[in-house]
Amino acid sequence: MTRIEIIEDEKQIKRLSQTTNNENKKIRLDTLLLKKVNPTWSNTRIATEINANRRTVERWFSLYETGGIKGLCKTQRMGSRLRKTLNEEQQNELKLAIETGKIQSYQDARVWILMQCGIAMPYKNATMFISKQMGISLSASRTRIVKK
Repeated sequence: MTRIEIIEDEKQIKRLSQTTNNENKKIRLDTLLLKKVNPTWSNTRIATEINANRRTVERWFSLYETGGIKGLCKTQRMGSRLRKTLNEEQQNELKLAIETGKIQSYQDARVWILMQCGIAMPYKNATMFISKQMGISLSASRTRIVKK
């Protein structure tokens, strides 16, 4: 287990975490704070605490070691490995729209997600997200080309 030296104090890291609007940066800063508060914890233990993969935690700490807070907080743009998903509030709104009948198909859900959340989600991802993560089944009314 490699020890990393965290230069910033707890208050600085907390303040940065609380003032950012970017959820990815917040998670990374909270992970750094967890390591600062518990320096003897392994990366595996930290990953378990934040419900992430150990390699992700290792990559974040490596980013911090090479670029400090700036390096840690630098996230890739859309289309990168960091995929956007719905937060809890958006999931609740989507669930309500489905329950009230405003959304009846996965295609309707995709349009709603794009319009309400600004996330362009492929059809397959939308069906997997809604059926597996949210536990909701919708009709698959998607235009199909029928061969004669």
